[in-house]
Amino acid sequence: MGHIGGDDFIAILDSDSEARFAQECLQEFDRIIPTYYEEIDRKRKAVLVKNRNGVPVSFPLMSLSIAAVTNQYRPYRNMSEIARDAAEVKSYLKTQPGSHYLRNRRAEPVRSLEESLEVISTLQEKQKIPKPLGQMLLEVGLITEEELNQAVRRHVETGERIGQVLIRMNAVASADIGRFLEEQLSIPFASLKNHALSEDLARILTDEFIRTHRVVPLSLKGNSLELAMVDPVDRGTMDAIREMTGLNVLPKFVLENEFEEFLERNHLRL
Repeated sequence: MGHIGGDDFIAILDSDSEARFAQECLQEFDRIIPTYYEEIDRKRKAVLVKNRNGVPVSFPLMSLSIAAVTNQYRPYRNMSEIARDAAEVKSYLKTQPGSHYLRNRRAEPVRSLEESLEVISTLQEKQKIPKPLGQMLLEVGLITEEELNQAVRRHVETGERIGQVLIRMNAVASADIGRFLEEQLSIPFASLKNHALSEDLARILTDEFIRTHRVVPLSLKGNSLELAMVDPVDRGTMDAIREMTGLNVLPKFVLENEFEEFLERNHLRL
């Protein structure tokens, strides 16, 4: 074990112990950390504080990201190469809400369509999607087997969602991904391609809240706020918004790539 600095630590162990070690760390961390928070914060899974301008801001409870790097499939020549790969995986994990573990599997190949379908079936189980997105797109002829295999390889290398990879590959349009996920999640899809925040909407949530919680106000309907969310089942964020604004939240899901483009377009990046 070692302390890199700040909140970064390192553990060196054999690859057979890696997954169990990481999973037990996450379980213990998520069990213990809530005890450091007040009961009201534990219930909403966030802390509400006022920033320097006196505006209420919500911060999620502390979480743990574990990025694993192995030399099983890739020979490393020096420590800087290891640090680079670990930093890339960690950067991705920190964009995800909650605690997560992911191994850098860049050199671990996906060799067949059957293996691809096995990978996306595992992803399906984690995301609670009734049917794997990649398989659906393949069945209706929107992507080819080779495109699916490429997307799955990228997924196991970086953890990026398969749908997002296919969009970046120009294999499928955002609208097609949105239509499929809308049907599977039973949550309306919202496109941010041409969305701009009005002055009224911009006053509801701070730029910091939008970036941190990956949400975008869409419209006000009476006492309800239509909200585009990268994670449309994040109850903690919805409860925090209700408490801050007094508004009911009507969630819609938005694709991660469109959310990132929205941030760039509106100069909201960190």
